[in-house]
This record gives sequence, C-alpha cells and structure tokens, in this order.
Amino acid sequence: MWLSFDSRASEGFDDLDRFIPPASPTESRLEAYLVGGQYRLRRDVQPMSAQTVSWQMRLSSPEPVQLTIDSQEILTGQALVVSDGQMETVLSVGMEMRLASGERELTVTLRPLSKVTQLLQNYPNPFNPETWIPFELNQDSDVSLTIYDTVGRQIQRMDLGFQPAGTYLQRDHAIYWDGRNQSGEMVSSGVYFYTVYFGDNSLGKSMTETKLMLMLK
Repeated sequence: MWLSFDSRASEGFDDLDRFIPPASPTESRLEAYLVGGQYRLRRDVQPMSAQTVSWQMRLSSPEPVQLTIDSQEILTGQALVVSDGQMETVLSVGMEMRLASGERELTVTLRPLSKVTQLLQNYPNPFNPETWIPFELNQDSDVSLTIYDTVGRQIQRMDLGFQPAGTYLQRDHAIYWDGRNQSGEMVSSGVYFYTVYFGDNSLGKSMTETKLMLMLK
C-alpha cells in the first residue's frame, strides 16, 4: 500500500488515488487496503492542507502480520504513527509493528516529530527474545533504562550515558534488550515493566517514564 500526500490532491477519491485490484482465489487470504470513502484503495494521496495527515487502513488475516515502512521520504521531520484505537506505535524505517491475526481497523497519522522528551512503546511487542525501546529527547540528557518483573524485582539495568537531543526511533539508535537478565540468563515469558530515566544533572532536572512489554516464547 502507498501512503502519500500532494498539493494537487483533494479530499476523497481523485486521479492520484488507485483502486486495489480484485483478489485472486489462489492468492493469500491476507486482505489489506486503504479506505477512501466507499472505495478500497492501494494508493491514497491526501492533500497537504494541514501539518497532520491521516489514512484509514483495514486488515484481515488468519495469521499474524507485520507492518513495515519501505521508504523514508514521507518521514522527513515527521513521525508516522499507527493506532488501533488502544495503543499508538511510532514507525520509522527499520521498525516493525506486529499485529495478531483477525480483522482490525488502523489509523495511520503523519505528524510533526515530538518536541518533548518521551518514552515510546517497545517494538516488536509482544517479542521473543529481543526488542527495541524508542524514545525522544527535546534536550541533551543522561539516559538509563531499568527493567522490572511484575513483583518489582530489577531484571536488567542499562546506562546509556549522556545523549544529545534528538529522536531515537530506529533500531540502530533505540535501546536494545536481548531478553536476558543481569546474570546473562534468558528471562521467562510474561509481563515486564521498563522505566527510562531522563536527566540533566548540571541543571538538576530529571524525569522518568514507565511502560509495560510482553515476552511470549
């Protein structure tokens, strides 16, 4: 599927959009398309009428699927956010969003990169055995990560040191966890909490954020 925007585009279906071809009986049972009013589209070009642009997507699959981005042209200075109505995932080149089997509706939104320091959802999630933890910094900060189990025991701690302001979304920049504890042993399946500390010791300012993740073996 092709998501794009263009100053020549208009609201609703126009000459820049493309219908999705009829599925062949021999093709995969995966069904994925963009919603353009009453039409099913494989390409939906939105007008550049605002800083935020959104697309509606529908997926149906008997097997788990992964969403990835093939081109980063659309991401210059912006973030592509996928929401299923309950959780938002920020996607960039090299990142994956894993979806369970079944039918679902997604909203894909292109919006300016965050101007705040924040911790984002790990990906993939659920994961086995490795995962990446993205974050954003609106100023230079010391960064550290601590992972806990559901009873509050510390499983792993990583000190990333002083990091410059910026976005740490892709795998070569996000925090990486290989699913092992501080003794080098692989942890068991279950829910884990990860807390990231952001701070500037010279200014005496700091903040922490916590999210949960799920390992499934």
